[in-house]
This record gives sequence, structure tokens and C-alpha cells, in this order.
Amino acid sequence: MGGIGKSTLAKKIFNDPRIEDEFQLKIWVCVSEEVKGEEVLKCVIRGAGGEPGYTNERSELVPILERHVNGKKFFLVLDDVWAESRAVWDGLLRAPMSSGAHGSRLLVTSRDERVANGMRATKSHRVEKLSDEDGWSLLIKQYSFACT
Repeated sequence: MGGIGKSTLAKKIFNDPRIEDEFQLKIWVCVSEEVKGEEVLKCVIRGAGGEPGYTNERSELVPILERHVNGKKFFLVLDDVWAESRAVWDGLLRAPMSSGAHGSRLLVTSRDERVANGMRATKSHRVEKLSDEDGWSLLIKQYSFACT
């Protein structure tokens, strides 16, 4: 289900100081429904501190990515992955990202549980919709805090 806070929760984790301390590279990529694999590769390369140049050729982008993550412990967030875009991980990112250091992590947000299964996730967390009562309580709490 969209709009229940998956990306917000992932962003809180991504921005946590413990993540900063633990990983050499922190990379956030919004994948979305109609993503082109080469664009995701370029975003990950930039996030890793590289420059993909003007090429759109996978055969040129993959080695650039491998060079920038090689031996480094990374935390990669793929946000809003759709079932159709899951192939971006399997077909494009899995191999070059495997050159990262032991302990590297991938966090994926998706509204489709099949994505986690298809990506062979080791842990999955389903974010449930808040009840109306809890939603109002949170809103009031946030509003009260903002006004003080």
C-alpha cells in the first residue's frame, strides 16, 4: 500500500548517525515504477562518489560502479521498487554491488511483497496502516510539539 510511511521510515534509518558511523558509503535511489536500469546505475554511481559521464551503456557503467564500491562497506536504499523494476537489482546491481565489503546492506521499500521475495530478502518488515485513532493521536502530538 502506498502512502503509509515506508519511505519515511527508511529515510529515518538512512539518516541515523549509527548508519553514518557504520558505513563508508550511504546511497539512496528512488527507483519508481517506470525506471530505466541505466538511470539507476548512474544514480548509484553518483551516490558512491563516482561520475558516470555521458554513457548509457551498461557494459561501461557496471565497471564504473564496481570500482567505486569495491572493498567499501555500503548502505544502499532502493526506494519504491515495483515488481517490474526488481530486475534492476537482479540484472544490473547485484553483481557489481557484490564487490562491496562484507557487512554491506541493502534496504528496499516496496508496496509489493513479491519484490522482497524475488530479491531473496533475509528480513522483511511489513508497515501497517495506522488506525484512525492512532493517526489522530500522532498528528496531535506532532502539531503540539511543533507549536511549543
